[in-house]
Amino acid sequence: MERAQLMQRMALDVVLWYFVPVCFVAAYVTYFAQPSASVGPHILLVTLPFLVLQALRLLLQRLTARTPLRHLLIAALMTVLCGLMLTYYLLVIVGLRSWGGVVARDVIPTFFAQTAVLTDTLAVPPLVFPLAAVVLLAPLFGPLQPVQLQVPERFLVSPFHPAGGAAAQGIPAEHTGCDHRGPRRVPG
Repeated sequence: MERAQLMQRMALDVVLWYFVPVCFVAAYVTYFAQPSASVGPHILLVTLPFLVLQALRLLLQRLTARTPLRHLLIAALMTVLCGLMLTYYLLVIVGLRSWGGVVARDVIPTFFAQTAVLTDTLAVPPLVFPLAAVVLLAPLFGPLQPVQLQVPERFLVSPFHPAGGAAAQGIPAEHTGCDHRGPRRVPG
């Protein structure tokens, strides 16, 4: 893999990973009027799972020879980490809106036990949380069941396709003035 392509992929990982935390911190500081001194420690705290994810990605690259399996394991890990992060942010927002403080770690199990009350507090239907979990986990099952598209033969024959048009009628490409590279001049 080229260095430029590797750097682009790493930059995309960083942008995708930090997008939600940066949006949350921006809302935390501006909308909820919390101190901006919390931005630096929060971003550093979010960096730890990102570094663990990158280290596990390198480890899986060394340990698994099968690329689809490696991609599935990395996608599962990333989905779980992002799901946990989104769940925590949601609980923090509920805490800030309800009593004006960040939810404590000891209170989180209580939130899950009181999902019905939580959905009432947020004014969302009770099925939103299970559907959100399905949406987060659905991309993991895409690589397991590849979609096979069956294109009818009549759609494959086209005058603009190298295998279609004159070639489908048995006329050689050198007599038509074009080949698989497109139109060309016929010496004459």
